[in-house]
Amino acid sequence: MKLRKPLRQYVLAHLRTWHRRLGITAAAFILFLSFSGIALNHADSWGLADRNVTWEFVLDWYGIKEPRRLGRTGIGHLSVVETDGLVWLPDGMALECGSLRGAAVLPGQALWAVLCGEQLILLDQAGELVDQLQANSGIPAQPVRLGTGQSRLVLETADGFYATVDTLSWHKLDDRPSGIQWGEIESLSATEEDAWRQKYRSRWLHWERVLMDLHSGRIWGSYGPWLSDVVAVLLILLSASGVYVWVRVYRKR
Repeated sequence: MKLRKPLRQYVLAHLRTWHRRLGITAAAFILFLSFSGIALNHADSWGLADRNVTWEFVLDWYGIKEPRRLGRTGIGHLSVVETDGLVWLPDGMALECGSLRGAAVLPGQALWAVLCGEQLILLDQAGELVDQLQANSGIPAQPVRLGTGQSRLVLETADGFYATVDTLSWHKLDDRPSGIQWGEIESLSATEEDAWRQKYRSRWLHWERVLMDLHSGRIWGSYGPWLSDVVAVLLILLSASGVYVWVRVYRKR
C-alpha cells in the first residue's frame, strides 16, 4: 500500500532531519578514529610510548594506586628512593626491589651497591646492571643493612658483621665496627611524597596505551564492544536513510 503524499512528505522531511543528526554523530566518531589512528601510526616517531600519563583522572580511571611504602636511603652523593618495591636511581631509572635495606657507592669503584632483601645489586653510574649477588653467590646470608667505613662495604647480618676485603670478598668481623655510615631508610617530606606518588603512578601508563585503548574501545571496559555496536548501527542507519532519501529525490525528477 502506497503512502499518501502528505504522509510521504512528512516521513521524508523527518528522515532528512534524522539523517543529518546521525551523520553528525557518526562523523564525530569517524573523525576521532581517524585522528587516533594517525597518532598510533606515528607513535614511535612521536615518542608516545615514552610519554607517561600524569593526568590524575586518567590514572584513576585505569585504577593505578598510589604507593603505600615510601622511603629514601643512600650514603654520600648516592641517594635512592623506594616506592612499593621500586628503587629509583639518581639517573631516573627504576629498579625492582622487594625490600630496600641500603645503598652505597662501592669504595674505590665507580659502582653503586643496592641491598634489596637478601640480594646485593651492583650497577654502574649509568644505571646499567653489573652483577647480582646472593648468599649462594658471594655475600653473607640474611643481610639486614648496608654501610661503608674505612674504604670498605660493611654488612650487618643476623649472624654478625661482615666487611669487604678485596672488592667483594667478605670476612666476618670479631666486634661491632665503629665509624660506619649506615644507609638508613628515611622518611620523605610531604611535598616529596606527593611528587613521588605521582611519578610512581605515571610510570605504569603511557599515552600510546591510552590511545590504543581509546581507538579500540577497550578503555570503556565491558561497555567498549557495545559502544562499537552502537556506532556500527548508526552507520547502517545513516547509509540506509541516505539511500532512501536519494531514491525518493531521484524519482521526483
